[in-house]
Amino acid sequence: MGAKVEVLSASAALTPIQLIICRLGMSGETFEQELHAWLAAREPAGAVTALLEAAAEEDAAYLTTGVQIAAGIEGGTEAAWLSAMSLPAIRPYAIAELNRRAERDAQHDPLPGLEPFECDAMVMASQAIVAGYATGGSEGVAAAVRQAAALGSETVLFEQMWRSRHVIAEQALMTAGKLHPERSSPTWRWWRTS
Repeated sequence: MGAKVEVLSASAALTPIQLIICRLGMSGETFEQELHAWLAAREPAGAVTALLEAAAEEDAAYLTTGVQIAAGIEGGTEAAWLSAMSLPAIRPYAIAELNRRAERDAQHDPLPGLEPFECDAMVMASQAIVAGYATGGSEGVAAAVRQAAALGSETVLFEQMWRSRHVIAEQALMTAGKLHPERSSPTWRWWRTS
């Protein structure tokens, strides 16, 4: 067979990447038990910092999952989120999270100094689409598109991705394109060649 199996450490000793893997592979209740034990061995700010630093170095599925776990950690974590703004892959999420915690809309009423870049929403949506495909197939992509387009139309979202020079936007378009029902249409062939 040749399969390699990694035996996970006790919950408290898991690395941040192992914790992210647990989230991706466990049921909600089982993961919550692992997370609770992991957090019991750490201060909230240190846990957030460790997760965000680890997630910043990974692919879209690990990145978005790590950010989701970190966003759910309560306690004095604001300094960790502010510090994480120095990580380019995490910065858009940190801005969104800090504005959310202040009950502000990052796109329309951000805190001073926490204004998103014009492309941040599109980059986060693109990462969510790629991660959605990796973790949930077509249903994951559909959920990511619905969530990202909640503030506008799907057409606008895909136009922004199409015009973007970000690699993740191209990956998201290719991912969504795999699932498009009209892949053989002339419009689809034109888009792929333009």
